[in-house]
Amino acid sequence: MNTETIFTSYQPVARYWQMVELAIGAKPTPSVALRGIDVFLLKQIAAYYPTPPQVLDLAATATLGASSAAWAVPEAATARVIIPHAPNPEAWQGWLERYLNGLAAEAEKVHLHTMPSAQTADWQALQPHLDALTPLFVIVALSADCSPREQIAQFSALFTAQPFAIFFVLPFGKVGEDEHLTAALQACAANPAFHFRLGREISAMFAASQIGIFYPRINRHLPEIMKRLHALYEGNFNFAALLDDNTALRMRLRQSEVRLAHYQQLINQHAEQLASHQAAQQALEAQLAALAHPPPEAPPLALPEPVALQPPPPSLPPLDGKQAPPRRNTVDKIRIGLSSFALRLHQKGAARFLYPRRLNPYAAQIIECAIPEMMVTGEMYDALLNVRNTGIGTWYPAQRTPHCVNISYHWLDSRGKMLLKEGFRTPLPREIAPNEQVVLPFQIVAPNKHGLYRLQVDLVHEGVRWLGEFAEFPSYPIKVVIA
Repeated sequence: MNTETIFTSYQPVARYWQMVELAIGAKPTPSVALRGIDVFLLKQIAAYYPTPPQVLDLAATATLGASSAAWAVPEAATARVIIPHAPNPEAWQGWLERYLNGLAAEAEKVHLHTMPSAQTADWQALQPHLDALTPLFVIVALSADCSPREQIAQFSALFTAQPFAIFFVLPFGKVGEDEHLTAALQACAANPAFHFRLGREISAMFAASQIGIFYPRINRHLPEIMKRLHALYEGNFNFAALLDDNTALRMRLRQSEVRLAHYQQLINQHAEQLASHQAAQQALEAQLAALAHPPPEAPPLALPEPVALQPPPPSLPPLDGKQAPPRRNTVDKIRIGLSSFALRLHQKGAARFLYPRRLNPYAAQIIECAIPEMMVTGEMYDALLNVRNTGIGTWYPAQRTPHCVNISYHWLDSRGKMLLKEGFRTPLPREIAPNEQVVLPFQIVAPNKHGLYRLQVDLVHEGVRWLGEFAEFPSYPIKVVIA
């Protein structure tokens, strides 16, 4: 993270307004402006959150869709945009529909919903589209026409409709001069289950922020994230060290690219030399056959000069021990596709046979798990895993390589249907050698909705596959209750 990361947060909104102006012939003026520093703050909170959130944008009408464009980022699992039915004379709504539909076709995570009013969404109609196991971020824009009493009622309605959601509300002006701020404080005083913070209170870095954040007091993730952001951007933000680290990473990346190009050049040279030697060998064999049965008055044979082989390149040390997985050729990709199709048919034996063996050195046997049988919604719990490395590859921790092995889990319903595949990651404390059996601690985040679930513990080879795809890992019944 460096200064480029901060200033590039302004680019999505600026680029969005350029596209609107080109599409409708004029640049409309929204009633609420979304600043680049607010986009940066939203992205930071989403990136630090334990699991990718789902975003519900109720501010698309007020910001003319600029807030929706800001959430088209990998930090958000899904994004749902609410716009009104009534057409807009500035024609931005029709363009926004085409823009988001095109984005959804590409990213498959931005969905468009139309409601009679974008400020008072029908929660019952939206509830079937929301994921109860994924944290909900809601963006709300305040109307300048509403009185403080109406704003308090609007805040109370939001808290009642989604008691576990995190609300990002804008705009908030200066302290002591903003009726919105007074209404927000009064709404929190009337509903002590929620806490209110301004984005600019986190650090002087966010002094120009206009976002207010409402979050449940039982949510312990967001206060920790705010503490981390405060420590990161306190004082002079330590930009010099960040820029030095960024420069060092860029230099290492450039060295890797140069080495890769060098290796590719050597491979091409040796391929040409091998082809030349094969041609020379075929010519020698033909001349030897001619010597065994020479034709009458045959001309003397001229042996071709052999091509000198270049010595092999000196072995270069790996970069800090970080080894990427093998490259996938066309045959590997076809076999992986057939293996995925076999998994969808619940044929794990065929899937294991079809998967390329050189890409599948990791396997595990889960012997026993110590997991709480009852959990409270949204809380984090400690558990133990007794596991054996039954593969031929060593499991490396996260500090060794980005393609490490982490402990994670899946949430299933009572019938075994997958509800949440990407669980909270717990890194390994050290390397685990083949055929080694260890007891490892890991952490579990309970769902935000109470009910009966099944928890399936799994291990993931980051960037490659889940180890449980080819194994029969056990699942455990869990009862999730409200605190």
